[in-house]
Amino acid sequence: MKKILLVALLVLVSWNASAWSRTQEEGVVFLASKYLSPTAKAVFDHYLGSTYSDDVAYISTLEKRKRSPYSKEVHYLHLDANLQLVAADGDDAVKAIEEALTVVQNNSTNTKESVTAALRTIIHLMCDMHHLSNVRIESVPFSSQDFKINVQRAASGSKAKEYSPTKWSGFWNSYAGYHKGYFGELWAEEMDVCHGAQFAEFTKGGLRDWASNNGAIAMRLYTGNVQPEGKMSRIERLQLEDLHFQMMAKAGLRLAALMNNALKQ
Repeated sequence: MKKILLVALLVLVSWNASAWSRTQEEGVVFLASKYLSPTAKAVFDHYLGSTYSDDVAYISTLEKRKRSPYSKEVHYLHLDANLQLVAADGDDAVKAIEEALTVVQNNSTNTKESVTAALRTIIHLMCDMHHLSNVRIESVPFSSQDFKINVQRAASGSKAKEYSPTKWSGFWNSYAGYHKGYFGELWAEEMDVCHGAQFAEFTKGGLRDWASNNGAIAMRLYTGNVQPEGKMSRIERLQLEDLHFQMMAKAGLRLAALMNNALKQ
């Protein structure tokens, strides 16, 4: 129980690993809230309230305290060559979510503080496991590092021959800059319009199936033109924005499905 509480207090707002912006993560939770069953929505409302801003960054003043029982590896998916969760002991987003989920399922016998902490842990790590730079695959050694790629500065003109070195995590995070002024509810509304109809498709299977699916998406990129110090055209960068948005939507829809299944009566 202490482990869940501490990780919610300290891992939730640790931005050392790759993470979407706070408003993007709020958007993921707002999207999930649209698809929660009445039972799951009641649990969310009771333990988290209805704004969610505190649930993605409520204790930022504690970021610098070195008290987390988890290592930074808890933010990542660790997959083997078959895109299955690595069996060895160690911190991992899926394993931590499963542990926290048990606390939520037994909410009637656990303290409000511990259940709230567990929900906040699930929220943050569901976002982390859908951030493609957090997918680590044993058969792709460079995926264990935040490697750099070179992104074309412009599709045409004088800057078309110039490339900017960009960390893989920063590459995905940069898409938020295309949506300046967005807030949580607006992110959720746009994701719902674009991908809400795919709820059944995106949520097929369970947590470990989703981890493997995320791994397959990352693997397609790694076996394509995404390599350390490789080059990416401006057009390719723009095309991947749709994938970035889809991964955010998957995080929200799958968060809803996870909670609905865990709390079904």
